[in-house]
Amino acid sequence: MNRGDSGRSNARGRRVPTVTFEDIVRVLERAVAEVAAGLTVLATKQTEPSRHATDTAHLNRVLVIALHLSCLFGRLNPGMNSDQREQASRLLYKLVKMNVKGSNGQTPLHIACYAEATLVGRYPACSFPSVNLIKMLLAVGADANARDDAGHTPLHLAGKLQPCSTALAKALLEGGAHLDCVDGSGATFRTYQPDIYHTVQPINYLRLTCLAARAVKQYALDYKASGQLPVTLRAAVDEH
Repeated sequence: MNRGDSGRSNARGRRVPTVTFEDIVRVLERAVAEVAAGLTVLATKQTEPSRHATDTAHLNRVLVIALHLSCLFGRLNPGMNSDQREQASRLLYKLVKMNVKGSNGQTPLHIACYAEATLVGRYPACSFPSVNLIKMLLAVGADANARDDAGHTPLHLAGKLQPCSTALAKALLEGGAHLDCVDGSGATFRTYQPDIYHTVQPINYLRLTCLAARAVKQYALDYKASGQLPVTLRAAVDEH
């Protein structure tokens, strides 16, 4: 299967080798293994701050590279057979279940929504945000409401994009993203993208718990008083 620039001549007139599904899997397996190794280093080594920062930066770069490679699965998807789809899903599942976070506490799903994370902007097949990659990550269990160090969910980062596509927002919402969650600055997706907020038909994604949480906040009810709300519902109110 040929995709992207494979099989074509580049600017220097050289033939670009054909890239197959097996090639991508082979390199991605190494990248995922490198991410796992990086996590082990950070978890076991007691190093000086400068060394720790270097190890963290390396982990972030390898994670972003792994996600760039994963983007290629989205391009190959129409021509993949069931075994290949399962193999691609297993690799992404392995990456997601590591609970790895890159720079600023961003999960793989955050990075897939974050344009500034792109390392290879010259190649649109591998650039972020990537709706195909977002859907694949959500399909293998990525948390649509995970928070980075600034309190952003992936939907908040998507909302900060200029422009932000409706398809991107819908992919996250259909994957379980909470539409009314506030970030660290108190902003919601609607704050960043009021037009798209209405375009996606928010009533389809607002849960009863979200509406109740909004009412609690609106009327400044003392929901933390003993016995007023179960702990699980308190967390929902806190997110709003």
